[in-house]
Amino acid sequence: VGQIRFDRRDNVVTINFLVDRRFRGCGFGRAVLSEGLTEIQKIWKKSSKFVGIVKKVNVSSQKIFETLGFKLKKQDSAFEFAKSMK
Repeated sequence: VGQIRFDRRDNVVTINFLVDRRFRGCGFGRAVLSEGLTEIQKIWKKSSKFVGIVKKVNVSSQKIFETLGFKLKKQDSAFEFAKSMK
């Protein structure tokens, strides 16, 4: 259905996730990101900032990040959403 990847550098974790085209619009993106964040925080307890880079045309991903409490930080060629967690 989909996948999620977390890349950590120091205390910043960059998030990449993907949902198969056949399953988009079914709520899997939010589920993948929410569950992934829960699990990765158990492993990387000292990571404090999580960042997702989203293309401007990907409105669905933008909404998912916003729904999960991420804040829009930058607007260059893509949007950067960030959330601090402890």
